[in-house]
Amino acid sequence: MKKKSRKLKFFSFLFCALLLSANFLSFPAGADMYDEDKVNSSYAAVYNVENKTFVFQKNSDDKISSANCAKIMTAILALEHYKDLDEVITVPLSSLQNLDGAIIFGLLSGEQITVRDLIYTMLVGNCNDSASVLACDIAETNAIFALKMNEKAEELGLENTFFKNSTGLGSADAYTTAEDCLRLCAYALTIPEFSKIANTTKYVVPATNKHSEKTVYTKNYFLSRQTFSDYYWQDADGISSLKTDEGYTVISSYSAYSMTYICICAGADRSESKKIYAYGDVKNLLLWASKEYTTLKVLDSSEIFGEVYVALSSESDYVSVVPESSLYAYLPRSTDISAETEPRFEITKKELTAPVEKGTVVGKVHIYLGDKEIASCNLVTKFSVEKSAVLAFKDALFGKRSLVIIGFLVLSAAVFGAIRFSVFYAISKKETSE
Repeated sequence: MKKKSRKLKFFSFLFCALLLSANFLSFPAGADMYDEDKVNSSYAAVYNVENKTFVFQKNSDDKISSANCAKIMTAILALEHYKDLDEVITVPLSSLQNLDGAIIFGLLSGEQITVRDLIYTMLVGNCNDSASVLACDIAETNAIFALKMNEKAEELGLENTFFKNSTGLGSADAYTTAEDCLRLCAYALTIPEFSKIANTTKYVVPATNKHSEKTVYTKNYFLSRQTFSDYYWQDADGISSLKTDEGYTVISSYSAYSMTYICICAGADRSESKKIYAYGDVKNLLLWASKEYTTLKVLDSSEIFGEVYVALSSESDYVSVVPESSLYAYLPRSTDISAETEPRFEITKKELTAPVEKGTVVGKVHIYLGDKEIASCNLVTKFSVEKSAVLAFKDALFGKRSLVIIGFLVLSAAVFGAIRFSVFYAISKKETSE
């Protein structure tokens, strides 16, 4: 019996220890996190545009090739530089050098082509010569243009990104990260023309002085069945797709439930059946994020946090304190608001004097999920409180300030009287002695 008892105690202890360790390893938000092992790509991240929040990351701060981001940055700078996209550029010979072996449109020295055609062929067809021509027209050389790219990167807060040229290729010391790349894409999507170009499946370039009419097709297989129908996804918005020495990189956005998500999967290989893993990874992550996360109300504006004393009012001695507005936070749908969030507040005004207006700020409330603040707002008075004329008059006569003033006057009069009496007494005594 003793042996059985010892065994029972041992297993009970072991069970409790396992429960405790599970609690330490659990996520505070209660989110059904996406399993990293399901992501075949070496680097991945999912970003919610509206809330500027990463909801999934896998090696997302590791350095990766800047090839995708370089063309996106080049497009941003071009769209912000040129006022007229139909402006015609004459292709300089210097812009076509050192592009052998890369994807090119086939531009020739002296060719006259519009800015619009160059941007479309660069983003839709991944054409490196188009990127280089834009760079040299804007800044004379790719090296000078790279300075502009890095200035813009710094402006956007991309701390782990460095560009050497407009294409992102042929420079081992150029780099970015999955996180920085998605931040750049989020900025690019604020430019209406960029989104339109990135979602173009086929673009026809009119005949130029050097070429007959030519057509480029999207390299993002989400957008079209033209090349590989297996990857087509009608709900995806295309941004970029590219193959480098690191593997395949796919960047796409997806909108659902009034939210926009951007996903990058980089360093991807092919499956045994020759399928590019990155496409499946991106689609699965975007669908998961859109279903898992939403905006939840974490505090209602009607909740009362206390009362503040009100002086000089006959209708109410106290006024209730409530949030300035209802608070919402971007969280996993499974979050139990009542159990997992905590309001922390401070009422800084201990007393008010009527009249008090509705909405007078008297403090602050912060909502926490674990140790993270997820929302905050002012605490304000719930209703107005009118001033009592009678109480105000009494306060003027008998209030603390009035009593102090009266006391001061009485004391002054007493002192003055005493001094006057002393003076007259001294004079009187002198006259008597004489």
